[in-house]
Amino acid sequence: MRNRMRIVSIATMLGVIGGGLILMQGSSPAYPSAVLYRCAGVNNDIAASTPVAYQWWTNSWVSTNYTSDGLLSSLYGTLGSVGFPRYPELPVVYTPSFPAQTPVGSPYLATSAIAATVPAALASSAVTYLGITSVLVQNTQFNITATNTNPSLIPGSAPNQTISLLGSPTITGTASANLTPIVPGGITYNPAGDAWANGANPPPANRGAYVELNFNDTYIGSVLVANLGYVPVNLILKTLRLECFPTAKPPLGSTGAVPGGVTTTAAPTTTAAPTTTAAPTTTAAPTTTLPGSGDSVNVSVSGFGYTNSGSITGNFAIGQSGGTTTGVIGSGTLPGKLGGTATVSANISRWLSWGFGQVSVTDPSSNLNVTGYAFFGAPPVKVGNSATVTGSWFVFTPGRGFVNYTITMTVNDNV
Repeated sequence: MRNRMRIVSIATMLGVIGGGLILMQGSSPAYPSAVLYRCAGVNNDIAASTPVAYQWWTNSWVSTNYTSDGLLSSLYGTLGSVGFPRYPELPVVYTPSFPAQTPVGSPYLATSAIAATVPAALASSAVTYLGITSVLVQNTQFNITATNTNPSLIPGSAPNQTISLLGSPTITGTASANLTPIVPGGITYNPAGDAWANGANPPPANRGAYVELNFNDTYIGSVLVANLGYVPVNLILKTLRLECFPTAKPPLGSTGAVPGGVTTTAAPTTTAAPTTTAAPTTTAAPTTTLPGSGDSVNVSVSGFGYTNSGSITGNFAIGQSGGTTTGVIGSGTLPGKLGGTATVSANISRWLSWGFGQVSVTDPSSNLNVTGYAFFGAPPVKVGNSATVTGSWFVFTPGRGFVNYTITMTVNDNV
């Protein structure tokens, strides 16, 4: 009976503390992207114990120590029928900010902020049922990977900090790394770690996140159980260590990597200015920045009620081959909808009868920073000197939850 009550108390604690931790990474004005992690306890630690090393149970002496994995397994065996998970799930919300474009071979700083909040209702339950008013959150990891860069990891963490459970505590930290693009093309950012889609199986090898909840040998003499009142527990809570794996690995953002130097003003023999005849072997790259190019865009973002249009500083190119539109690529800036500067970019290519790639819009005046993706989408078609491309995705926004959106961008290639 005492062991069962001990399991009940730990289930209450983990539901209150572990299940309620929501992490958000990024910096305004980027909108967050939601990633669901599935977590497993490590199996080489001591997460909890009783004041004595062994106790007599079912005609034998048994250890009273629990590893984090063993503790979760025991909890599931005892309380699985009432909904306690074998592998707790942790929703994590990232709000990263990455540059829209950068030259190959030039280092850039990829960085974002981290904010973690424990809901007040869950914190209140920990105080009410277990008498726990604080916990030390330590050694956290929430990592991001980048393709086609050196290095390829952006480590994220929060400093070790004791948070009060009286109210609505917040944990803050940063994620940052100096990255260097190594090839032209696109840089895509994803949650690190192996995907773990089926929690019924053992976890994969490479984790993407890690959390330690240190209760500093807090002794729980009894716990309040419905219909039973205060039940003796006699348990010492140590540190619960959780390795977490993303259930899916959606893109968290992207950066266009262009050949080194094409974003700077170059000699006429390497940059085809409108009044300069380029050498026969030189072709102006579609992503070359040409101030005052005369190109224009008309863009809208469904789901956020955003529209904007105007001439850009930059350049877009609509590719043609044998009468078929092969793609739309380029980037530029234009006045923000409510002031300041907005940035737009597109990199959509045609393959057979489909379009693949991405479209991005950033407008700080409207608190907007979104990227839409085309995957087996409608191919771009040039009509006159214009072409329209689209990309869709979804984000988690505070106060609204998950929001689906589609970016529709009409490019006028006037140069």
